[in-house]
Amino acid sequence: MNEQTHHVPKDIERLKFMNDIDGGDKPGDAWCDSLADIVSHSVAELTRNGMEEADAFRIAKRVVAAIAFYAGGRSLYLPTGRSLFAALREYEIYYRWDNGEKLQALRKEYAISETHIYDIIRRLRKKHANKITQD
Repeated sequence: MNEQTHHVPKDIERLKFMNDIDGGDKPGDAWCDSLADIVSHSVAELTRNGMEEADAFRIAKRVVAAIAFYAGGRSLYLPTGRSLFAALREYEIYYRWDNGEKLQALRKEYAISETHIYDIIRRLRKKHANKITQD
């Protein structure tokens, strides 16, 4: 898999060799290696942030399953670099505002204008509302 394999539970290796799949995709398909890699990287990130390995593995599997439920069977583009971090920052601003943080505190912490924060909130609220109506 990768150089981090020895840092994660052996169950990740088992994800590559699932035997009891009822039809459909087979474990030898490319998705199986990708799935194991995503779980492995997720476990590594969670343990780097202080989570116990067993808990990290349990959470990583659940998160990957949730993402697969949401995007399974479709291509999913994930940006890198500045685009990724800008989008994550905007989502964090929206999330914190939606959970009750004051606009002034967010403006000060992120060193952006009130207008910019309102723009972020407006765009993400619209995306969130569209997502809810599609589900």
